[in-house]
Amino acid sequence: MTQRFYLPIAAGAAAAINIGGAVSGPGLWEKVEGTITTRKLVLSKTGYSDATTATVSTVGNGTSPNDTLMGSYLTDALAAQTISGFFKSCCRGKESNSGANANWQVGVYVVNSAGAWQSTLYAGTSGSSDEFSAVNNWARPIPGGAGVNGVTMTSQSCSANDRVLVEIGVRLTTTNTTHTASAFFGANSANGDCVYPDDSADVLNGWLEFATDLVFAGGGGGSRSVAAVAMG
Repeated sequence: MTQRFYLPIAAGAAAAINIGGAVSGPGLWEKVEGTITTRKLVLSKTGYSDATTATVSTVGNGTSPNDTLMGSYLTDALAAQTISGFFKSCCRGKESNSGANANWQVGVYVVNSAGAWQSTLYAGTSGSSDEFSAVNNWARPIPGGAGVNGVTMTSQSCSANDRVLVEIGVRLTTTNTTHTASAFFGANSANGDCVYPDDSADVLNGWLEFATDLVFAGGGGGSRSVAAVAMG
């Protein structure tokens, strides 16, 4: 069974969860766009009504290629297990000019109960395939160049109460410092989901999937609450 998670941006009414420390991977990104609040991945979009407008935009920093972190998401606490198989994701993006050569970048990691990096499931792409549209905010696969099944993760063991951290951003292959790229995160129960790998509708929900179900502490199947995970 494939688990599909959504990427909400609203904190909601639930209290923020501080897992004890700063949450970050091992340094994929040359740039971080603004202040990134690490939020919780959820298995249901029911109850969410995030807007479909761009949530984060970035501008080229003059180096090519450059990877900019634009979104950070955590699972609930996991049971001890080995994580392996395919990771697959699709989300809407847009570039201001075709010269931006923007595509999705992603890092997938195991972090401990305090948010510290433990191991890498997927270290990111070095390619520039599946460029964003310069006209519409259409869906593209995450990362750019992912195949029909997504990308294969490196098998890693995790301990009880570890979590999976997914860092999503944009890879710009240009030295231009005025072209921008925009990411469209959020969850909205009124809308359908992006169709993998490309979709021309501009109001759909981005998502990510693990081909093999993650097992959560207490035997649960993941978070269904509206909650933000605060960076320490």
